[in-house]
Amino acid sequence: MKKILFLALLLIPVFAFSQKDQRAKEILDDFSKKTKGYKTMYSEFSFTLENQQENIKDSHKGKITLKGRKYVLDLMGTVIYFNGKTKWTYLKEANEVNILEPKEGDGGVLDNPAKLFTIYDRDFKYKFKEETTLNRIPVFVIDLYPKSLAVTYTIVRFSFNQKTLEPVQIKYFSKDGNRYTLDIKKFDHDIAVGDELFTFSAAKYPGVTVNDLR
Repeated sequence: MKKILFLALLLIPVFAFSQKDQRAKEILDDFSKKTKGYKTMYSEFSFTLENQQENIKDSHKGKITLKGRKYVLDLMGTVIYFNGKTKWTYLKEANEVNILEPKEGDGGVLDNPAKLFTIYDRDFKYKFKEETTLNRIPVFVIDLYPKSLAVTYTIVRFSFNQKTLEPVQIKYFSKDGNRYTLDIKKFDHDIAVGDELFTFSAAKYPGVTVNDLR
C-alpha cells in the first residue's frame, strides 16, 4: 500500500483494498468448498514456460487426475504417480523411474498439485485483481502471495470461470524471471477412478530402470 501521509487520504484506499480481499476470500472459499466436494478431478491443459529476458517461450500439453491427496500427472515426457505416501517419477524417454517418499511441505504448491485446492488460506495472502475475459470466458482474477519467503515464486494468479468457478488459468511468477502458465482446456470431476491408477506398476514398462531413493 502507499506510504501513509494523511489519514483522510488513506481511508478510501484501505477500504477498497479490504473489500477486494473479502471478495477474493469469498471466491476462494466457494472454489475450495466446491472442489473438496468432488471425489475425483481430471484436467487437460497446456503448460507454457516464458522468460522474456532470455527470449524463451515453450509450450507442452499435459493432463492430471486427482483423487483426494492422490494424483497422476503426465507432462513433458514425465509421468508422476503419487498414492498419498509414495511418489514415482517416470521418465518416458529413458524408461527410468525414481521412487521417494516426500515429506509434508517438500516442493510446495508447485510440486503437489493437490495442494492447489486446500492451502490458500493457510500459506497465502490474497487479493482480488479484476474481472476480465480470458479465452472468451468471463473470469475472476485473484493473486495469491506466499507468506513464506523460502518458496521460489512470488505470485500465483488464478483465473476462475465466473459462472462455474472452475479454473481457467493458473499462472506462477517465479523469482528467477520465469513464468509458468497452465491453460485449462478440459475440466471434469467425479469420474470413476480406481486407486491403482496412482501407483506405478513396473510390469507395464518392460526393462524399466528403478531408482529407489527412499
